[in-house]
Amino acid sequence: MSTTNTEGTVKLADGTVLKLVVNILEARESGFSPLGGINILVKPIGGATVIKSPSEVMEKIKDKPFFPSGEQPKDGWELVDIIENQPATAEKTIETSKGPYLVKMIADPSMASRNLNYKNELDEPIYFVVWVSKISWKPIVRSE
Repeated sequence: MSTTNTEGTVKLADGTVLKLVVNILEARESGFSPLGGINILVKPIGGATVIKSPSEVMEKIKDKPFFPSGEQPKDGWELVDIIENQPATAEKTIETSKGPYLVKMIADPSMASRNLNYKNELDEPIYFVVWVSKISWKPIVRSE
């Protein structure tokens, strides 16, 4: 089935701008629901990446080691306020026992943190974003 995605943005108090991308890996019918007669289970995935970061932040990480692979470090994390955001979205059309449905996910960023003790492979600061997923579905009405 077809999938449509719209990237989101997250502007942080330290001047950094992140891109947020989400996708629906899988969506499938799972029993009855009073919401349209069917329940749909959704497996979402997503991530955030740095679009731009101010020179003051870049200066703080220029001589830092690369972010270790495997387990996340427990040191260096600090909360950063989200000052503005545009949610990311993903839509997917699926076939169900009641016909085609459009499944929509809106990912709204709610918290962010940064770690200036490390940098990534692109010499960028490390950020972590948490978002709230709002998932909805509705039948697709085909005109004849």
